Amino acid sequence: MVRSSRSAVAARVAAVLAVLGAGFAAFSAPPRYRLVTLPEAPTLPGATHQYANPDGVITDHGDVYGSVQFFFPDASFDHLVRYERQDAGYVVHDRGRPDPDVVLMRVASANTSGDVVLSRALEGFGPIRYYLYRDGQWLLDWLAVHPDAVPLNPPQPKAVNNARQIGAEILMINPPELRPPFSARQFALYADPLADVELLGNFGNHVTLRSMNSAADLSGSVTFPGSSAAYPAVVRGGALTLLTIAGVNIERGTATFISDSGLVAGTMRTGTSGGLQRPVRWNADNQGVVLPLLPDAPEGQCDGIHDSGIAIGACFGSGFSIQAVLWTPDGSVHRLADLAENFEGSGWSAFHFALSINRHGWILVSGGVGPTQQPRYGVLVPLCRADLTGSADPDDPRYGIADGLTDAGDFFFFLDHFAAGDLAVADLTGSAAPDHPAYGVPDGVIDAQDFFYYLDLFTGPCS
Repeated sequence: MVRSSRSAVAARVAAVLAVLGAGFAAFSAPPRYRLVTLPEAPTLPGATHQYANPDGVITDHGDVYGSVQFFFPDASFDHLVRYERQDAGYVVHDRGRPDPDVVLMRVASANTSGDVVLSRALEGFGPIRYYLYRDGQWLLDWLAVHPDAVPLNPPQPKAVNNARQIGAEILMINPPELRPPFSARQFALYADPLADVELLGNFGNHVTLRSMNSAADLSGSVTFPGSSAAYPAVVRGGALTLLTIAGVNIERGTATFISDSGLVAGTMRTGTSGGLQRPVRWNADNQGVVLPLLPDAPEGQCDGIHDSGIAIGACFGSGFSIQAVLWTPDGSVHRLADLAENFEGSGWSAFHFALSINRHGWILVSGGVGPTQQPRYGVLVPLCRADLTGSADPDDPRYGIADGLTDAGDFFFFLDHFAAGDLAVADLTGSAAPDHPAYGVPDGVIDAQDFFYYLDLFTGPCS
């Protein structure tokens, strides 16, 4: 058995203590990523080229659902596409479109079961329709309505979570709790079977649903009678809360995404920002902060947030310049292209949008690839093997969920599982010597070699 020398052990322990002593300063360093460029969808007969639309969702399994626009000499239309994550890479599955008349589709939500909500399906120049793709079928106008509600048009599904619950909006006339009669759009929550519905209350004359988490909490916006402005809002436990920021007059905005831990990403406009769009983040107690922008960008948006507090979005500069960005929990902003280790030489010119982030910190991006800068999808995979958890507290919902950051929580998480003899977490290597063939190869035994190997990961660069 190869053992490290005492001086080497002392150096490793000193390095660990230095990192732990830094406390939350470790959170200021952004994570690093490996870029995976997703393949093109299968070519359709007669199509001249294809573009990946700037929408899509990455599930907790790493599968990606997006819409791809196919161009023909005299027309163009979208298909729903699934990029299935496999050990050897991604495999593309073309799911088609619900009807030949459907031209434009946008993916709003998807879960690990393969349910996909199409938030915008335009049939030529006709009305916008909303579809749910479930178990290989396109479902339209299928939602049952609560017997007390009088719908003016079919409910609109907007989001689906891993419990297969569905968030939707219902435009109703004269709901029982309101007098005098007028139309109002409500949030509604549907469980399986699809006929079950819970109306979550009437919050104004218009609501817009954007996201739903595992607890069926909802985020979106509300417009009140007599006003044309939409205000960011969340529904937690069935109760509506308008989202505010201390000292900031929000003139309009929306809560774009709510994470499983209750963190919220959004966008707003204020009088103090000259009407410019600004990215915002709220915590689980609804306390908000305006996020910074890149130096050359007067506007931006926040489109997603991880349970750790890492947020993603885009900054808009002059000359139609768009850069996908990441905000760390301490609020610093970084271009995502600068955080991808293999960006140079990848063929990408830029990441324009950060579309989605899953619970493991994987990020779905879109941008231009190749000489023609063809719009494509890519996935950013966090590189840090020492990143094991978002919290060292077993009661914290982030416990055991990698958050893209290496800090004291990861070290104590490993120690807990090392002491408990948990092979799934603590069996990392057969040797602590980097030049040994068993280095980094689990051997079915938890011993000092695993401890020293984790020290190497924790104090070294992300890999």
